[in-house]
Amino acid sequence: MVLVAFSGGVYYGFHAGVENYSHLEKVLSSNIDVLRAKDLKGGSEKELKYIYWEYEMSISEAIDSYNWYRSSGDHLFSKVFLSSHLDHLEKSIENIASYRSLNPVESETESLLCKLPESETDKEYCLKRLEERQETVRKYEKKS
Repeated sequence: MVLVAFSGGVYYGFHAGVENYSHLEKVLSSNIDVLRAKDLKGGSEKELKYIYWEYEMSISEAIDSYNWYRSSGDHLFSKVFLSSHLDHLEKSIENIASYRSLNPVESETESLLCKLPESETDKEYCLKRLEERQETVRKYEKKS
């Protein structure tokens, strides 16, 4: 019985750690994407625009990861094992949201991307994430 409980705890801890780490890491590492996107903005070559679009999508994913952490992340686990990620989390999301409010990705483009999945559930989930992302940007836009 003790072995089963220990094994379950190890499995849960590993799973929670990996999931929390990956989402928190996206938020922090996207600060680099903000700087690079600012540098690339206005580039006229096709390649620069492609790279710029990748950064923009990474920034949007970072906002989604922040929202995931706020609603579904294991906060106690993160405080114990990922405290260095939490030290700059609010500053990071403020920076990212401030950039996004000044440089919005066209809503029409994002909405079109949400219409691509075949499943209605996936489309609804995509639109829900888009709405949450815009809400987060508005929330932190007011703070800056």
